Amino acid sequence: MPSFRRKNPEQAPESTNLLPVMNIMFLLIPGLLLAMETASMAAIDVSAPRSSDPRGETPPAQNEAPIELEIRSDSLVLREGEAIVETLAKRAGETGPEGYDMARLTQLAADLHRARPDTVSVTIRAENDVELAELVAAMDALRGPECSEPGRADEEGDCWFWQPLIQSW
Repeated sequence: MPSFRRKNPEQAPESTNLLPVMNIMFLLIPGLLLAMETASMAAIDVSAPRSSDPRGETPPAQNEAPIELEIRSDSLVLREGEAIVETLAKRAGETGPEGYDMARLTQLAADLHRARPDTVSVTIRAENDVELAELVAAMDALRGPECSEPGRADEEGDCWFWQPLIQSW
């Protein structure tokens, strides 16, 4: 059995020198804070559902019918109010957003934007088994291909429907 006795009983134990570690931390913390300031993070702006009026009053009805996109496991259904604008079937054997015709959805969104340039919100209803990549691809198609800063007031109208309201069923 090994012995754990000191060879020289009069010799004091060595102390740990923490100064180099503290120096590294002193330099590392400001460096990380500066890196966070310069790092750009991508985010998708999603509006939370509005709550109803506690007094039971309903807001006045808008003149325009709401625009809705239903993302189903087998198709995309674009509606304007109760009317179906178009149903885009998913290509057989394709999975993920590649299975849907996002180019056609972008064309339909452009047509709706030309007809209703002041409308910026759209309701997206997705089935529970729809992948997140499919949802994001649909949001990108509705937002428009040239939309870089949603919500900014631009003269060219680069952003179409940049305020999505996401629902699932």
